[in-house]
Amino acid sequence: MFGRWAVFTTTGVALLIAAGVVGVTLRWSVHKPTVPKIRAGMNLFGRSRMESALRSIAVLSIGLGLLVGIYDVVWSLYMRSLNASDPVIGLSFTLFALPFLIATPLAGWIADRWDRRWVAVGSMVIGSLIGPFYPMLSYIPVVMIVGAAEATMWAFMGPALNAFLMDAVPERRAEAQGIVGTAQSAATAIGSVAGGALFGVGVGMPFYAASAGGVLFALLALPGLRALGRRAPVADERSDEPGREWSQAREAESGVDAR
Repeated sequence: MFGRWAVFTTTGVALLIAAGVVGVTLRWSVHKPTVPKIRAGMNLFGRSRMESALRSIAVLSIGLGLLVGIYDVVWSLYMRSLNASDPVIGLSFTLFALPFLIATPLAGWIADRWDRRWVAVGSMVIGSLIGPFYPMLSYIPVVMIVGAAEATMWAFMGPALNAFLMDAVPERRAEAQGIVGTAQSAATAIGSVAGGALFGVGVGMPFYAASAGGVLFALLALPGLRALGRRAPVADERSDEPGREWSQAREAESGVDAR
């Protein structure tokens, strides 16, 4: 009675509803800052550099969310198309997760020493470009090796992206993380719906779409990331005039609270 479309549609709608609930909750839980926003010397694209950093990181997170949503839905179906058994499919998920466990500590070490922007973007682009190879493969052990290589590339994105975000946002970091997380969750929901629909068109279509989406959003984030500079845009500027104004605002607020 119910086919593949019903499963994908139900899952996608549930994820979209969950993302909407998170977004509404975040919107109504935001507290207005008591410290005035410092704009002088920090304009970029007509907004503060902190906001521009958050926007660029959110764009990258949307690309990652699309990839995750598509892969989560289609991977088992793809392995089935190769006549893989249930234990083999489970093993493929394990081998995809294992590189994250091994490579993430190294990714964090590299993110502290290299330019975090390009570690994150490079991880996104290289990982995305591996996807189109899956439809060409028919030998399951090779698929698992390619999957492990792709997962290794993706493992370098998280530490670099999170560290750059924490550098860029000196205050209200939890709110910034919530915004980025909401963007990624919504993209994951969209990717889940799109992945199921595209798999119905052809086995390779979800992988081509995921690859194109990952590269596209990396390119969209590129101008903002380049303009922001290597290190934290806000934290590094506290030694400049905007930073002195920021410190004075904090001191004024502390004085009011003390009285």
